[in-house]
Amino acid sequence: MSYGYPQPPAPAPAAPQGGNGLAVAGLVLGIIGLVVSLIPVLNVVVWPLAILAVIFGGVGLARSSKVGKGKGAAITGLVTGILSVIMFFVINAAFVGAVDEAAKNIDKDIQREQQSQEADNRRAADKDVEITSCAVKDTEFGGQELDVSLKVTNNGDDRASYFIEGEVTDQDGNQVTTINSVVSDLNHGSSKKENSVALAFGDDLKGVTKTTCKILDVDRNAVLQ
Repeated sequence: MSYGYPQPPAPAPAAPQGGNGLAVAGLVLGIIGLVVSLIPVLNVVVWPLAILAVIFGGVGLARSSKVGKGKGAAITGLVTGILSVIMFFVINAAFVGAVDEAAKNIDKDIQREQQSQEADNRRAADKDVEITSCAVKDTEFGGQELDVSLKVTNNGDDRASYFIEGEVTDQDGNQVTTINSVVSDLNHGSSKKENSVALAFGDDLKGVTKTTCKILDVDRNAVLQ
C-alpha cells in the first residue's frame, strides 16, 4: 500500500494592476491638438487640448512604471502636446505674414490703379489746352512784352474748372517766366481763350529773340452741379 504526497496548493492569481487610461487620453488629445494646430485662426482651441495632453501624458508616464503599460502612449501625448503649441505659433505667424503681405499687395494695386486713372485724366486734360500764341512783341512805347495765350476746350463729360501751369523758355532753353492760368466753370464742349497767361517785361526779355511755351501740368476738376 503506498501513500501519496499531498500536492502544494495552487498559487493565488496576481491581483490585476489596472490599465493606463490617462496615457491613452494624453495620446488622443495630443494628436487632435497637433492636427488642429495646423488650421489658422481656428487653432486657438489647441491650448486646452495641448495642456490636457501634457498633463495626462505626464501622469500616464508616471503611472506606466507601476502598471507596466502606457509608457509609449504617454510619451507620445507629451510630445504631440508640446509640438501642437509650437505649431500654433508657427502657423499663426505664417498666416499673419501672408495676410499682411496680401493687404500690402492690395494697397499697391489700388494705388497703381489710382495713379493710372489720374495719369489718364491728366493726359485727357492736356488735350484740352492749346497754346495759341507764344512770342515777344513790341509795345507801343518802344519796349517789349511777352504775348502768351491759351485756348481751353472742355472735352470732358462734365462741367469743369482748369488749373494750368507751364513755362516759357528762350532760344537757349533758359526759363523766362512761368505760365499760370485758371479757367472756371467751363461747360462740356465749350471753349475759352485766355490771354496774357505769362508775364515778363524789360530786363526779363533782354536778349530774348525766340520763345518756346510748354504746358507742364493741367488739373481738370469736375464742377458739382
